[in-house]
Amino acid sequence: MLDITLIRENPDLVAEKLARRGFEINFDEFLSRDRVRRDLIYRTEQLKAEKNKTSAAIPLMKREGQDTTAVMARMKAIGEEIKDGDEQLAAIEKQQQEFLDVLPNLPADDVVAGGKENNQVVRTVGTVPVFDFPSQHHVDLAERLELIDYTRGAKLGGSGFWIYRG
Repeated sequence: MLDITLIRENPDLVAEKLARRGFEINFDEFLSRDRVRRDLIYRTEQLKAEKNKTSAAIPLMKREGQDTTAVMARMKAIGEEIKDGDEQLAAIEKQQQEFLDVLPNLPADDVVAGGKENNQVVRTVGTVPVFDFPSQHHVDLAERLELIDYTRGAKLGGSGFWIYRG
């Protein structure tokens, strides 16, 4: 998964590298949501600190015989604000995580842009075998030999899955 700090600091670089993998992305909405998330964290933490400080002062006020009804009302309001902030924060973090989950890893700088069709042979070990018959794809062979059921596997598990037979 991509580091949110990397996206925050270099969104154009990340978008450019993802484009090399054929993944077009615009981080504007993600970054604006991230700013809201960070502001919510800051505000909520301030409220929690105020609540803790006030909670420690209430027993002292009661010992001195002071009226604490206004302070208790303020504490209740702070508690509600904290609860609302935490709920908003959880929703934003869920959206952020869902966004990050679908992003692929960044390719290395020396990787050729594009998909599998643009891969290059780096080296070959040994000699390439030459057959006196046409070669076949391994999935076709396994299906013909009734070792796997590719169609049923794709229905159950999605594209790229198969079920072993026998």
